[in-house]
Amino acid sequence: MASGADDRLEKLSTRSLLIPPPPLLIPTYEQRSASYSHYKIPVDVEKLRRIQIKLHNYGDWQDSSMKFLDEKGSSFMFHKAPKVKINTPSTAPQHIPAFLGSPETYYVGYLNQIKSQGIYAGVSYSSDDDANAQVVLEFNMEEHGVELRFGCYSEGSPCEQDKQKYKGHISDFVIKVFLTIAPHPNVAYKTRLNLAKVEVEWTPSADLFITANVNFSAMMDDLKADLESALFAALQKQFKKEWYKNSSSKGISDRLLLWIAQSYFKKAKNTSGLNEVPTLSEVTDWVKKKVNIVRYAHVGKKLVVWTRYPTWITKEYVKIDNFFAMHSQMNAICPYQFGFIGEISTGGPVLVSVYVELVGKGRKSAIKNVLFTTAKTGDLGYYPFLISGPPLSKTQGYARLVVQFVGVFGQLYTRKSGKYAVFMNGTCSDI
Repeated sequence: MASGADDRLEKLSTRSLLIPPPPLLIPTYEQRSASYSHYKIPVDVEKLRRIQIKLHNYGDWQDSSMKFLDEKGSSFMFHKAPKVKINTPSTAPQHIPAFLGSPETYYVGYLNQIKSQGIYAGVSYSSDDDANAQVVLEFNMEEHGVELRFGCYSEGSPCEQDKQKYKGHISDFVIKVFLTIAPHPNVAYKTRLNLAKVEVEWTPSADLFITANVNFSAMMDDLKADLESALFAALQKQFKKEWYKNSSSKGISDRLLLWIAQSYFKKAKNTSGLNEVPTLSEVTDWVKKKVNIVRYAHVGKKLVVWTRYPTWITKEYVKIDNFFAMHSQMNAICPYQFGFIGEISTGGPVLVSVYVELVGKGRKSAIKNVLFTTAKTGDLGYYPFLISGPPLSKTQGYARLVVQFVGVFGQLYTRKSGKYAVFMNGTCSDI
């Protein structure tokens, strides 16, 4: 027996790293994904659905800027929060060809008394698989008045009144705000909405005099790009406030936390090897303490979340394959070590506590904590049992290997080498 044990001990150079006790921890993680429908998301961004927009920058003539400018006419109005000014742009001055000898005349386009009339909240789908998950807020803007005014000036002064009469209309006017669904940077189980971009869609038109004398299409394209930048800057100012970002994201964060907890609860119910299936409330608490949200994405028509969680360890995760004594009996000066060899298999990385106990005697060896960094099959370990006492005293009985480890939900599992119990006979010599 001793020779065979010595051969097996040659393999101990490849055994897992010994680490000092305590604690019994699970230092490794796995990653999984789960998909969810979007039907509740519009409800969960209710606070954002109360945002209102006003766009207006046509006002009195300003000598300093040579514009008919109202600098305070545009703003975002937030629910239970101060409004934020929008630096609404005007168009670049458009030169109108003049008759020979007449002064040069310029026209500038302005937005006039436009208000949001309703807002739709939904999900932005991408044709690209694995695209960032985004919520989109669509603001329907007023379309039943004069949305464009054109101010005229010449030689640094406003033109006569009859040249200030030109107007325009914007139909199909929609402002889209895209918010990326992302993990919270400081709280592992929470979700936050981050401002991604703003898009403007519209169909502008104007009096014939304007469209006939300037490149109206280019003029409005430039204005749209400038307006998108101004809207983004104003929203970004608000979303940089942590309290607002957290409060406006709370509904969707709570919803996704519940979905994630339900996903793990379902996994637990379908898992054999748990001593007791935790409740949904217990799983939710576990998610808050142990699970990290890695990222969100859209895959097809599903919102998919990737989460990082402790290795899914159950009582079947660790097994004792064999246990035997290096010698059937020993006689030596006490104290000395009576050696045992144990073989353990694991389903993957795990930290175990191992010791030898003398059945029915209330005695056990020192505990060894062993960290398995990968799955192991028949991993060999040397586990000594201390023999002590006065000369000629005996330590006899059946010994067995005991392995303890912590499961995924914090349960302490104990495996014992029942069918591999071996008889030991250790004597303290008198020489």
